[in-house]
Amino acid sequence: MTNLDSKSFLTTLKKTLSIGLIIFCLPTYSNNIEKTPAQKLADLLDSYEKTCLTEDCATKLIKMRKFARWGEVRAQLILGMAYLYGDGVEQDTEESIKWFKRATHNDLTGKDKYAMKAIQTLEKLYREGIAVQANQETANKYLNMLIKHNYGPSLYKLAFEHLENGKIENSITYLEKASLSNYSPAVYALAQIYQQGELVQQDLLKSANYYEKLVIKDYRDSREQLTLLIEYLERPTNQNQDNKTITESLAKFQQSLDMEVITVNPNSGTIQDSLTASLNRFNRHRNKYTAATGSRIKGKPCGKTSRSCRTLSEDELEMELDATGGNQ
Repeated sequence: MTNLDSKSFLTTLKKTLSIGLIIFCLPTYSNNIEKTPAQKLADLLDSYEKTCLTEDCATKLIKMRKFARWGEVRAQLILGMAYLYGDGVEQDTEESIKWFKRATHNDLTGKDKYAMKAIQTLEKLYREGIAVQANQETANKYLNMLIKHNYGPSLYKLAFEHLENGKIENSITYLEKASLSNYSPAVYALAQIYQQGELVQQDLLKSANYYEKLVIKDYRDSREQLTLLIEYLERPTNQNQDNKTITESLAKFQQSLDMEVITVNPNSGTIQDSLTASLNRFNRHRNKYTAATGSRIKGKPCGKTSRSCRTLSEDELEMELDATGGNQ
């Protein structure tokens, strides 16, 4: 297989990584451009195309608010985005930040992707000073939360920054961490790195394994690249590793290539369809939002104190949330 020279490969890899960084709709500002948070917000809104334009959509957002108040993280993210962009509601930065922050207060042990997206949005807003005063300390706090939970897009961004600074080993480490969360751009970058063998020792079998992970997602040209690697690895002169391992791997790769890939376009429906689906799902599981109460003593269940057990009505739960600031 033909290798690029080191300088050309680094240039190509940087372009590949930069494509993967197009994951966030907020603009990035140069330090030489002095704009106020309000001006940066105006730029953001000018570049955004609103999608919630009907009364029905606005009504669904109102219904979404109830579940957001009850701690549903996806609803909190939806409201945060809606208020940030003024889409379906009047633009309100303070309200937007409030919902994003509530999403961060949820239990993150499951690495909820909606909570992670809310944290990523806050990190970007405070990092760039969009709609809020720039605060690097606050931005770093959110970034550390993302890194702690191995959030693929943030690890990938760090990999790109280290590559830009010539820290190849650190860059690959972050790419490998990002790949563990199945973040496709990171997996693709690693496949290319091991395929070319300029930054690390060439390992075509390892490269093929990375491409295989992407084939089932039909990601970029992963299918074509895996096909080429299979053809190359099948040559007797290239089977310098354990023949049994090579044979088993090739059979596995071919099986992945033979699988039918069904591509689902996430943008095929309307925002109303998405909100309707979310509300239907929340309503199907509404029992989890109904609080069984009794004791107001932290750590003491009802029946263990003088207060009897009962269930709050929706109106009562709304009042409880108002009184506590909506914290769950």
